[in-house]
Amino acid sequence: MLEYYAVYTPRGNIKIETALLSKKHAAWLKEKNEAYTRSTDSYTWIIGERPDTAQDTGYHFFKYCRLHHPEINAYYVIEEGAQDYEKVIPLGNVLTAGSDEHVIKTLEADAFFGSHDIEYLLPFKGALMVSYQKAAKVFPAAWRSWP
Repeated sequence: MLEYYAVYTPRGNIKIETALLSKKHAAWLKEKNEAYTRSTDSYTWIIGERPDTAQDTGYHFFKYCRLHHPEINAYYVIEEGAQDYEKVIPLGNVLTAGSDEHVIKTLEADAFFGSHDIEYLLPFKGALMVSYQKAAKVFPAAWRSWP
């Protein structure tokens, strides 16, 4: 499945972006979008930074969640070959960026937490996902622009 998007750049220009999904991921997207409801008793949180790191607030928040709140289904997104990959593995619930499990958990997410752009946490364009549209989004970097 190939999707096209017209988006604005930070300077106000329009650009065209594309998203290519496998048939399997497109089927999961359709199924999960139709069935999506935000959970009230068991949360699924997607946490991360840039896809190649686990060093900033995202990693420390994830570690805190895993150690002190195991009732929260917190998952950390990172590339398999990243230098910090082995540091995150012992905490469990690690999503290899772009993997099938990453796609499924993102489609079920109730919240996204990151220290950088939300795009780093997603397996494909968020506009396609009901979970992205309805989930809470917490990104401390955006707080710098608050008055």
